[in-house]
Amino acid sequence: MARTASVGLGWYLDQIRSTPLLTVEEERQLSRRIRHHGDYIAREQMIRANLRLVVKIAKEYSNPGMTLGDLVAEGNLGLMRAVEEFDPDAGVRFSTYAAWWIKQSIKRAMINAGQPIHIPAYLVKLITKWRRVSNQLENELGRPATVAEMAKKLDISLKKAGIVKQGLLAVGTSSQMGSGEAQTLSEVISDDNDTS
Repeated sequence: MARTASVGLGWYLDQIRSTPLLTVEEERQLSRRIRHHGDYIAREQMIRANLRLVVKIAKEYSNPGMTLGDLVAEGNLGLMRAVEEFDPDAGVRFSTYAAWWIKQSIKRAMINAGQPIHIPAYLVKLITKWRRVSNQLENELGRPATVAEMAKKLDISLKKAGIVKQGLLAVGTSSQMGSGEAQTLSEVISDDNDTS
């Protein structure tokens, strides 16, 4: 079965390599046709010319829990959404815009499949620091610190503090935690300096 899947993926990769990449002007023209006229052929051309981008991004998320083919399929959904939403007059290349949609689609699929998501090292450090400072402030104030107080203490923007707070409230799946019980992200990320 795995050999059949890899042969199918190999054929798919050969097929997408045969499609030429688009110039900036071609991207704009096709996008305008899609946006203003709902041009199905232009839509297909945009999608086909960017399938290699999906494969490239999917390889970055490759893990034992999901096959590359599954990741590519999910990324293709993100690519299709990007083609529909892209504004050719926004001053950004389509590939830059599409990468975000592709990654979001892949990440969502991994979450739904219960696969761990890579958290960047800087964010792990920030979350760890947040936990430590939050505990200190709670001891000092006699109550949980507000997001604004945390932002000030950590010397980060209020917006970034809100994002970290949301991350801490995110609930992991049981397959990520191993215990079968839901835990917050803050419980999952260990704090090497936490002695409690």
